[in-house]
Amino acid sequence: MAFLDKLNSQQKQVCVDEGNILLKACPGSGKTRTLTYKLAYLVQKYISSKKLNIAITYTHRAADEIRDRLEKLETPEDKVWVGTIHQFCLEFVIRPYRCIMNVCERDIIS
Repeated sequence: MAFLDKLNSQQKQVCVDEGNILLKACPGSGKTRTLTYKLAYLVQKYISSKKLNIAITYTHRAADEIRDRLEKLETPEDKVWVGTIHQFCLEFVIRPYRCIMNVCERDIIS
């Protein structure tokens, strides 16, 4: 994947590593760039996979930045979910199980 040639050797190693990653580095060191390229790499490598790649951030601004960069790398939107920790909990934890919680609440109140 030619777009990885734009990264330094450490960034490239993070991108091709099969495991999950936690990037910690000083401001301006390329964390967002590396994370974005890793997501794009995973999508291209496993294009037929039904897995959803997820990037969780603390701020909407960071999530927007990652989405913008993925768009520039022509990464399909349906293969990557990007958002804040709060959005993630709402979308993947609270909303899917809200009906179960509502039923339990009615049973307790009755």
